Formats: sequence, structure tokens, C-alpha cells
Amino acid sequence: MTEHILITAVDEAGVLHTSLQGSIGEDRLNVLEQDVETAKAMVLAYYQKHGAKLRSLIDLTGFDGTYVPKAIAILATYMKSNTQFVSQSAAFGGQDSTTLAANIIASIAGRDNLKFFKTREEAEAWLSKDSS
Repeated sequence: MTEHILITAVDEAGVLHTSLQGSIGEDRLNVLEQDVETAKAMVLAYYQKHGAKLRSLIDLTGFDGTYVPKAIAILATYMKSNTQFVSQSAAFGGQDSTTLAANIIASIAGRDNLKFFKTREEAEAWLSKDSS
């Protein structure tokens, strides 16, 4: 069984929990692509059922910061595909280089609703405060 890279779940409060795990080498791009397809389906299903946008909490603590350039394109395409379904995103736990890569992904995707925090608690507080 191949270990997932992008793990997603939606909770009852309408928060999309995403975690990025390990590294994204050339040999794992197919796993990332499969994980992205699963996540897209989950986001769309939630939106169709509830008619409401999700808030997104992104956990980068399990990502080691190693990736190939194609991973940026895959993640940017995913982020762009869910733009209409996500009101705001808060990421936490990434190294400076990971935060830089995530900002590049958000920029490519045309998303301006992503903020970075050092801790989960800070990210959750921001999502709760700014949710409407």
C-alpha cells in the first residue's frame, strides 16, 4: 500500500482538514495526483450537499519540504480547482521554504485567501474569527 501525500477530511463544522506528508519525489507524483483527485471530489461533494464554502486548515508539520517542480503545478491546479468552494485557508507548521513554496502555489492558483501561522491554535483561531 502506497502512503498518501495529501490527506484530507471535512469535519461537521465545514472545515477542510488537509495535511501534507513526507516528500514529493518524482516517484510519488502519481500518489499526489490520486490524492488530489480524492480531495477534489470531497470538496465538491461537501459543496453540493451543503451549498456552503469550506474553510481550510492545512497542516504542514508532516511535510519534509522536499519536492520536485511538477508537484508545485499539481498542487496549484488543485488549489485553483477549489477556489469557488473555499472561503479562506490557514496553514501552519511549515518551514520557511515550505511557506515560500505554498505562497507560490497560491499565487499561481490566483488565491489570495491563504494565511500562514506557526501553530495549529493560531490557524484555528483565525479561521474561527474570520468565518462568516
